[in-house]
Amino acid sequence: MASLNAYPKLPDRRSIRVIQLHGVACPDEEEEADNDAICFDLVTVSLDATPPPSYEALSYTWSGQSPDRVVYANGRQFLVTRNAEAAMRRLRSRGQGPGARLCLWIDAICINQQDAEEKGTQVEMMVEIYANARRVNIWLGEGNEASNFALKWLRRLGSPVLPMWSLWRMFFAALPRVEKDIRLRSLFLLALLLYWLLHFLWCAVILVGLGLMTVLRLLPMLKDFKRKLRVGLIDLMSREYWERAWTTQEAALSRSCFVFCGSSAPLRIEAFAPAQVMLAHFCSFDIEYVYSIYRLHLTPYTLEVEEGLESLCTKKATLAVDKIYAVRAVFAGTLGSLPVDYSRPAGDVYTDAARLILERHRSVKFFRFACQNGRPDGFPTWVPAWNTPTTTPEKLCKSAPSMLSRYPVVSQDVDKRVLKLKGLRVDIATADISSQFPISPPQDSLAATGDAFAVFQAWVEASPDWDRMKQKLDQSASLLARIYNLKPDKVRSWLPSICLEYDYGIKPQSNSRTSLTDAHYARIFTAEFLKLVSGRFLFASEGGKVVMSTLAVREGDEIVMLTGEQLPYVIRRCPGQPGKYTLVSPCWISGAVNGEAWPSLWKGRGSFFEDLDYFELV
Repeated sequence: MASLNAYPKLPDRRSIRVIQLHGVACPDEEEEADNDAICFDLVTVSLDATPPPSYEALSYTWSGQSPDRVVYANGRQFLVTRNAEAAMRRLRSRGQGPGARLCLWIDAICINQQDAEEKGTQVEMMVEIYANARRVNIWLGEGNEASNFALKWLRRLGSPVLPMWSLWRMFFAALPRVEKDIRLRSLFLLALLLYWLLHFLWCAVILVGLGLMTVLRLLPMLKDFKRKLRVGLIDLMSREYWERAWTTQEAALSRSCFVFCGSSAPLRIEAFAPAQVMLAHFCSFDIEYVYSIYRLHLTPYTLEVEEGLESLCTKKATLAVDKIYAVRAVFAGTLGSLPVDYSRPAGDVYTDAARLILERHRSVKFFRFACQNGRPDGFPTWVPAWNTPTTTPEKLCKSAPSMLSRYPVVSQDVDKRVLKLKGLRVDIATADISSQFPISPPQDSLAATGDAFAVFQAWVEASPDWDRMKQKLDQSASLLARIYNLKPDKVRSWLPSICLEYDYGIKPQSNSRTSLTDAHYARIFTAEFLKLVSGRFLFASEGGKVVMSTLAVREGDEIVMLTGEQLPYVIRRCPGQPGKYTLVSPCWISGAVNGEAWPSLWKGRGSFFEDLDYFELV
């Protein structure tokens, strides 16, 4: 990104570089330099200095841009990306006079990106760098009419709640100190009382705001205003900044954070967050979706990994290992001890991260994120790559048999890439496997709905005789009915008629062979059935059960219950590796989706764990 001669040498491992950004074009430039050129001095400071260095930090995205914009560092040409140049130009105009210097830390400029050792050391300190910055400037990029309009109303709506949100953040920042310092423990109850007071006040403000937005969005005279605001919010939500993994800790851990977009006035993130929720409701957005976009950036306290897995899966990073390194501080209680080393393969870094999650949370629920298509090479099958959100709906996550054990029973072997976990074999997959069901077919599309039921009908009719066909229908009805708390005999009666109906029960006109009540519930069932099987597979087991899986299975795959996880899993033997298995998919078994215990487990209660087997997952 720059001539290596522009980097002043770092005197020790606790030193960083900062830029002193000139308010105007630097003096004594070469004549051919543009009078409006970006100029700065690149200097070194120590984080341990007394008093500590005073600087601001920039949080932005590289956006895949080439470093082709010329700026001047210590009088030398220095190449940066267009986005970095635009951010510096915007910050330079923030009340900086001709002789003023804005002390700023920008990762792409202040870290020598060609020096892997320096990069690793500096990345280790990034949490401290952003946390100690006087303020963090979030740069979303150049603005436009839509984004300017949205930011104007975000500022107006968010400013009144700013004091309370600031108190909320201060409380969570101070809480760890209160818990650790014995002299402050007497204040803990007072702090707890303050927390609940703030919590109720915050909820009250949000509820009042949402109620007001509900009324206002119904007024016809605000239709054009709502349309313009919706366009602006979509513009802000779709900015690449919110997609990048590195930006999460930069925003979440700052003491003072401002959002910049083009020439719009800066907006404190404490005002940006609640205003986004209320205006999103006014514009009829799904609030949960909007919150998922900003969650990791706006969190005022340290999250546990399990609270943010879905959000983490949507974030992007240029290097695979940066997906983990970028959120070490956000998930400090779990990933904070993971060393930063860019010389290690990505598979090893992700395996260590999975081990830390296992040790910290004593759970293997993260397996659900590991069972995905398109997994990268070099990763054990039980290790999530955090690149795809789980496709398992909340209802299915709760549809499971009784757990073998709340905590996983793991053997501490030398090879970290092999997870030796106790579990119970419950069944084996046969060759009777359906095709993949269509992914989320629209409920009002007869063609797509027909495709889904055609897959089901073809799988049922592939049975060799009527008895096997009846068994499939009965077990399928049992599986679907128990998940949705319906009567199996009703579902059993609906399935053949729905498949034979020309409209599959999704249109108001239904065949006269069914009563109006049954037709109504059959249509509801059809909609739920389409959601349930979307993108999944059905297969028969050797035990006569119908099983649903999220990924394709093969004949001979084993169905197991694993300690530390509620859902059963399909695992596959590794050819040429006795005792080794790959993790294939979570699954749902007919007759075992409502907390049922496996009968074979309770024949000998005294030797429960001894009756389980170890499975070595690779």
